[in-house]
Amino acid sequence: MSLGSGLGGLTIGTGDLLTLLCAVIFSFNLVCLGKWSRVIDPVALTFAQFVTAGVCFIVGASFSEPAPNASWLAPGVLACLVYLFLGATMLAQIMQNVGLKVTPPSQASIIMCLETVFSMVFSVLFYGETVSGAAATGFALIFLAILVSQIRLNGHLLERVGRKAR
Repeated sequence: MSLGSGLGGLTIGTGDLLTLLCAVIFSFNLVCLGKWSRVIDPVALTFAQFVTAGVCFIVGASFSEPAPNASWLAPGVLACLVYLFLGATMLAQIMQNVGLKVTPPSQASIIMCLETVFSMVFSVLFYGETVSGAAATGFALIFLAILVSQIRLNGHLLERVGRKAR
């Protein structure tokens, strides 16, 4: 979905490799959350995730970023930070962790594969963005991959569908 113009833009750069690495880490995270959210309260699990991530990011930022100045204390900036942290991040992560408690990780990962599709659909609906041919091809490939992952090639799924229709 992020190809350059035409298929000649099919190259793998640093960003692509980082995306693949993050996908591996994300799948590991999903499996672990699916397992541990059945044992540990999902809200407590989310809190532990945020504390761990916060400590890691503060340590990393202390070595790679300059100290923040006082401009981030402006009311508008603080309001945006509170919204992003509470509304767009913490609430969404809590809902995901609660959902993983009752959904098998394999099904959850399939649902989450649609994140890129939903983000593009919403940007088209609310922002007026246009969909390129490469993006449309990417969407089709994502849907095809989801369908293939759900269809059993030995016909058992088709047999069950046929029995339900009778």
